[in-house]
Amino acid sequence: MWDMKIAKGLGFEHSKEGYIKFLQEMQKYAKNVDKTYRMKTQCSEKNIETFLNKKLGLKIKYTLTKFIDEYNWIRYTKEGKLPTEWNKAEELLKELYCE
Repeated sequence: MWDMKIAKGLGFEHSKEGYIKFLQEMQKYAKNVDKTYRMKTQCSEKNIETFLNKKLGLKIKYTLTKFIDEYNWIRYTKEGKLPTEWNKAEELLKELYCE
């Protein structure tokens, strides 16, 4: 299930080891986004998943993990052809992520 375009786009080797590193990096990314959201948010919505689903007007409710997975698939497998509402998502994720 390891997508070669996602692996290449994110700079990971397309191998078992590369996949493990990818999973670890995505977990770190999700934790940082969630932590930053909770620290920075001035919204009444305290849950990042609910916030993103509402903000983007998604018809299917995503978890943060699924959101990141779908984003990577659209961005790298579909070669950057993000739907309009996902362009907002990209900006939100950039804003919320801190290393």
